[in-house]
Amino acid sequence: TIKAQIAANNAGMGNGYRMSKAALNALTLIYAKAYPNLKVVALCPGFIDTSMSKGYDFQMSVELLPPEHGCISSLVCLFSEVTSGYFYGSDGVGSPLTMTCDLEIPACEGEDNPDQDKYNNCG
Repeated sequence: TIKAQIAANNAGMGNGYRMSKAALNALTLIYAKAYPNLKVVALCPGFIDTSMSKGYDFQMSVELLPPEHGCISSLVCLFSEVTSGYFYGSDGVGSPLTMTCDLEIPACEGEDNPDQDKYNNCG
């Protein structure tokens, strides 16, 4: 439960961020279904090397990307064919929000029906 997580001191900044991402992903799926004539996507610019990210302990091996890399997913979503209800990562590759991933393995390689066994690696 949330109460147990707070008691165990597991409700730090990272967990709040993860919950907000989950809510945003859910909203993306809801709006994509509710408005089929619109393209509704979630996107991530990546971990960009800015004054905001300097000194932040990501607690994982993450290479900060140069600022000019931060617009790739936005440009793909604005000027390319995208799939409504998908997540577009910092590389501009879209994947269904039903897929899990980590930072080392892509959520998918852009195929229409990604193989859950190939990409889901939460074990």
